[in-house]
Amino acid sequence: PSTSAGTPAPTSVPSDVQESVSTGFERPYDRNKLNLTCSGDGAKALAAVIAKWDFINLVSSAESRDLSVAVNKNGSALSALLTDLSGLTYPVNGQSSSPEDLAKNLQDLLQSRFLQKKLASLKVPKSAFQLTVRLADGKAEYRKGDKLRVSFGATHDCYVFVLDVQPDGSVNLLFPNPYSKGNQVRAGKEQTIPAVVDDYDIEIQPPFGTDLIKVIAVRSEEDARKLGLPTKPGEFFSEKQNARQIILSAANQVTTQSGSTPSKLDAAGPVAVAELTYQTRE
Repeated sequence: PSTSAGTPAPTSVPSDVQESVSTGFERPYDRNKLNLTCSGDGAKALAAVIAKWDFINLVSSAESRDLSVAVNKNGSALSALLTDLSGLTYPVNGQSSSPEDLAKNLQDLLQSRFLQKKLASLKVPKSAFQLTVRLADGKAEYRKGDKLRVSFGATHDCYVFVLDVQPDGSVNLLFPNPYSKGNQVRAGKEQTIPAVVDDYDIEIQPPFGTDLIKVIAVRSEEDARKLGLPTKPGEFFSEKQNARQIILSAANQVTTQSGSTPSKLDAAGPVAVAELTYQTRE
């Protein structure tokens, strides 16, 4: 499989849609959801649709948003532009004939940004169960066509999941994958994907920008099942839906387990996470 990494070129937001408008659906900031501001001629109609989604929370203040959605109305056609906290923008492809159509065109991108937020915020209390992750070639920046190799290890026998969150918010499950024989990792033994003998590459492709690698490990098959995943070789696939399930299940699992995680550093908790970032460009 190949992994894409990056971001569309920044696009300026039209001045007439920069300020958010009151849609009547605004709520206080919710750290467990994707917080949006809406602006533009079609903002209220779009807000009425997306406010029903369980992962979306509309806010009134730009200071408390994760993303802003600028809606542009040209006759009967609607289009949208998303802007993140760093100022990068993501135009939504195509014109929509109704707020419902526009919401449908936005849904995948908004869901991906929500998963990115959940994954980036996934933390666990310190314990003796520790993970390490590094880029095998030691580089911090890659160009289109370069090959990516990720090395990871753990202090305890465990089951490992490696996810790559791209700058546009989409998520790739790098490990396990259709080429791996399960995902059990032995204590103290570093593993690299792809290995030298593996018959696949992870190739850098657009969009370009900053990628987040997040490694999640659980101690036992029982803990893996709590994440909603099988632990037998040959049952894993690199699919978007699986990646979504891993992130949401892992977030819930870590929240549930945190209260029971041993407070002493010499005790091993049930879950460990590690992360790194790298840059990609054309």
